Amino acid sequence: MMASYNFARRHTIVDNCTEDIFAIAEKRIEKLMIQLNGSEQEVILGVVGPNGVGASRSQGEDLWTVTFTLYAWRRRGCSINKQEITIRKQVVDAEKDELRSCIKPYDIVELKTRIAEENVSGTSQGLLIEIIAVNAQDEELKKYADELQKPVVFTDDYFGEFTLDRAVNWFEAEVNWRSKPIRLSLSMDDCENRDGLVNIAKSLWKSQTLWSRKITDFAIKELLSLKNESWLDEDEEELKPRDFERKMKLESITLYADGRFEFWHNDGDLFWGHSILVSGDLEKGPTNADIAG
Repeated sequence: MMASYNFARRHTIVDNCTEDIFAIAEKRIEKLMIQLNGSEQEVILGVVGPNGVGASRSQGEDLWTVTFTLYAWRRRGCSINKQEITIRKQVVDAEKDELRSCIKPYDIVELKTRIAEENVSGTSQGLLIEIIAVNAQDEELKKYADELQKPVVFTDDYFGEFTLDRAVNWFEAEVNWRSKPIRLSLSMDDCENRDGLVNIAKSLWKSQTLWSRKITDFAIKELLSLKNESWLDEDEEELKPRDFERKMKLESITLYADGRFEFWHNDGDLFWGHSILVSGDLEKGPTNADIAG
């Protein structure tokens, strides 16, 4: 009875924590909308970021929240502000699709908005009222948009050429891991020293065999029983560790400035096409294994 009680209690605590997180987020959005609606209307021009327009909707809601980021923007008659601003609007399905089709990455847009540069989110935010123009004319913003689209590349003597993917803000290179090609991604989020991040990668690569064994063993320990208990095809026999390992194929490694890593694997149809993700950090090693995608 005690074990059942503890199991139920743990799940109650987790559920309550999840509800609290969503409740806090909803209250923050409510406060933000009050701040935005209390701001004056104004017209701005800006360069849409590389991700274009995104949309999300919470369970039970009828309206979508559409958002896009302006990487540089200006008020009429003012100089360019290169502090990014997120523009948002709540819309129905049809308007969501219309906005996503008409606003593209690197477009120069002219918008009627309400702006709150200081707000509960901690980042500049704007409420979209009306799109005045999608291909607005502004020579200075056009030059900035052109610059954003130029490739950003650097070369390392060990790994070769890295190219910046602006949509996710990381540098990517095609490299070999244990003689097989994979993608190496270096996240620039909160990274002030790119060379330091490259050195983290080199420390992994110098111990490829050791790290490969650690990652694979951890994935088997965490996911083999899940496969055998819940993901077997009809008439499929239970897998042994060696069977599981043979199906896993490393595709990419993502590294972060604080020493965290993510090893992404093709699952070989172990989990019906989902990716196998093993994450952790250089100090503690692998700490989490999951199926994703």
